[in-house]
Amino acid sequence: MLTRLPSSLESCEVEQLAVLTSLKHHAKHRADDAAIACSGEYLTFAQTLQRAAQIRRGLEARGVVPGATVAVSIPRTIDLLPLLLAVWSLRAAYVPVDPSYPVERQQYILDDAGVRLLVVQGEANDALSFGGDVVAIETLTAAESPRGSETHCNAHVAAFAEVSQRDDIAYIIYTSGSTGNPKGVAVSQGNVENFLLSMQQKPGLTPQDRLLAVTTISFDIHVLELFLPIVAGACVVVASRDEARSAPALRSLIKRHVCTVLQATPSTWRMLLDNHWQPPVPLRALIGGEALPADLLPILHGATCELWNMYGPTETTVWSTCHLLTPGEDDILIGCAIANTSLHVVDEQLQPVADGTPGELLIGGDGVTLGYYHKPELTAEKFITAPALEPGVVYRTGDLVCRQGNGALKYINRIDGQIKLRGYRIEPGDIEARMQQLDAIDQAVVVRVDLAAGNECLVCCYLGRQTDSLALKNYANANLPSFMVPQHFLQFDEFPKTDNLKINRRALAEDSRERVLNSAKSVASDARDNLDRCIIRVWENILNVPGVGIDDDFFNLGGHSLLALQAVEVMSKATGIDFASDVIFTSPTIRQILDNPNHGFGQEVTVTKLNDADAGTPIYCLCGMRIYNELAQQFAASNPVYCVFGKQEIAMLNQPLSSDAAGFDSQKFLQAYMDAILRQHQGGPIILAGFSFGGVLAVEVAQQLECLGIAVQSVVLIDSYMPSAFQRRMSALVEDVGQLVRRQGLLKTVQIGLARTWFRSQRPNRVGGAHSSQKEREEVFDFAAEKFEKSIHKYSGRVFLVRATQMDLGLGMRGRQDYGWRKYLNGDLHIKDYDTDHTGVMTGSGLTRMCQDILAYLKNPI
Repeated sequence: MLTRLPSSLESCEVEQLAVLTSLKHHAKHRADDAAIACSGEYLTFAQTLQRAAQIRRGLEARGVVPGATVAVSIPRTIDLLPLLLAVWSLRAAYVPVDPSYPVERQQYILDDAGVRLLVVQGEANDALSFGGDVVAIETLTAAESPRGSETHCNAHVAAFAEVSQRDDIAYIIYTSGSTGNPKGVAVSQGNVENFLLSMQQKPGLTPQDRLLAVTTISFDIHVLELFLPIVAGACVVVASRDEARSAPALRSLIKRHVCTVLQATPSTWRMLLDNHWQPPVPLRALIGGEALPADLLPILHGATCELWNMYGPTETTVWSTCHLLTPGEDDILIGCAIANTSLHVVDEQLQPVADGTPGELLIGGDGVTLGYYHKPELTAEKFITAPALEPGVVYRTGDLVCRQGNGALKYINRIDGQIKLRGYRIEPGDIEARMQQLDAIDQAVVVRVDLAAGNECLVCCYLGRQTDSLALKNYANANLPSFMVPQHFLQFDEFPKTDNLKINRRALAEDSRERVLNSAKSVASDARDNLDRCIIRVWENILNVPGVGIDDDFFNLGGHSLLALQAVEVMSKATGIDFASDVIFTSPTIRQILDNPNHGFGQEVTVTKLNDADAGTPIYCLCGMRIYNELAQQFAASNPVYCVFGKQEIAMLNQPLSSDAAGFDSQKFLQAYMDAILRQHQGGPIILAGFSFGGVLAVEVAQQLECLGIAVQSVVLIDSYMPSAFQRRMSALVEDVGQLVRRQGLLKTVQIGLARTWFRSQRPNRVGGAHSSQKEREEVFDFAAEKFEKSIHKYSGRVFLVRATQMDLGLGMRGRQDYGWRKYLNGDLHIKDYDTDHTGVMTGSGLTRMCQDILAYLKNPI
């Protein structure tokens, strides 16, 4: 039982709230140690105390007194935590008001909580009808502070000398309500202190830890993330809103700040650990907010050094149980009670049930909060007295659990219709009441539907007039927080019923799932190119919806914010384009994403996946897109195939053929291709391939990548040659002209020669300079290959060379059997001839035979 502060803090001069006492202690004894990091800014413990004291003075000057409520509506910046600490130092309570919520919901929270001061960033939303004072956080942090080092520090300590009472309200956090309006849970300082001191011991946090905070303050698990590091003397790394929604950004923060602890919902963990990502340092994972999916468990075990499953409703202060999950456990348990907390598993008559018997969980102890703010009837319904269980108040969770023989609990399900989704606790009645305000809807029932692992969504089923789903979604967006907006709206003639004629929500969810999956188009025929098709494939896999079109709205297809962020990451990996994290939010269709010049993808080279293969060594085909389509399908069962295509290729093909006009920079060209492949690369060996000039580039890219530690299994050169390998010889010219005269006659031969001479003389002056024929394109790329040949490095890896034996090189032209490659290679060169022309190896039966030979070579290199 934790009844006092840790011994290291017992000598502090002021007995008061653990968080503020700890801050003063660390500011005095570890003044220069980092306390907060956010968006490139840092505050030491001394600076945190100073910043909080500055804000405190500004709040006090605006009338904040003990018992007041201060609405906090600022983003996750370096000033967030000092602001909350300043509110507490005045014995006031903070009320999170998410600025992204609909105005009506923000207004309700402000009115219901009796807020008299609203803290914003910049200016308040003009649409809010708020009668109290509004102050910008910038104004509070700019307040004048005392000068002089020792006097300065003592002044700040004195500013926090107000003693808090355990029954003072620390914060009021609003959760979904069953009546259509949210309800505020009032959490006391005593609740918070018990929770934090318990968490410091188990799962535990030390001064050596760095905890990455990713949660909005509208979700109560922020209490652990922001305040526990202050109590423990650790550093909290606060992720901004955009960073918290981006897996690459979170990974970067973990690496940059050497984070050792992360608390998140299963949905966020799934996003972070996608594609088998491994943290660079041992990472302790805290997971909660919704049931831990079984398929995520082995992934978490493989990526973390400790895995703690956390459970608890907002009404009993964040977490009430925790359990260290170890590999090999049969059940996913939520564990035993934290300090000063009691757990009771009871039947419908509130009588204890035997171990192994399911029952409702009731929670008592120091974590039980003050109840619902200004809602005595609702408080009395959920916060009850049960003298047979314990003398104090217990909270009815509505969760069905089962106690194991070792005392640990196993979560089973909800007893009522409440939904937990992506960490949010949602009352379906809140959404249903709002939707039933529409004339078109007679009755609405909201259910959770699991379309696939990691793709759970809300579906609003309704009786009434068939209404456009987009119109219903727009209405919901305007009246509900984003996490409560259903992804799908389905009209029913009647709802399925149970035997006692109640709505069968389970059957309704199953029916809804089938309808959602079957309602999508079966074929998407509007893809314009490989890039469209690549992103369509990504969306179909993530949304588990077939037949996505380029004008389909991601969110109308069932997407939500976490899926959008996941889609952006996969799109970037699949294409090599560095999409902005909010690109789907601002441009929710594929056409809008790819056609909007303001997105400024910025990459000189794009990478596009051409088949559906997920396993096997990836093959990167350089210089070209459509030319590799058929090849990619030949490898669909064995290897993922990507085409790598550069903007400069298009520029080259649209310029007159001269060194000045083409402006070809071989090193810049090479670097752009390497950057694109490195952005895509997920570890392990790769295969490089190239048709014609693409093969020349592939050899040099392979050499450079291996210098960077990337293993290149093989390079495949598809009728790719060095220009120096071909020369015109007089004897050969005489021989070729003689054969042509014998076949065509002398007059025809002269006409052919004149035509070739005239065509070559006209080519540089052609309007627009475009090189449209295959022969012209080859000459452009021969020019580029000549530039490369001057600086190419020797390559020591394995190379497979495909040769087309029916090449029309021109009169008198002869080439070397190895196409000029041996002098640039130190490794093995395997050559395979095919009785076709230059383009014939990329189509039809010639392509099929070639791919079979390449696959055999890759499996057993000769």
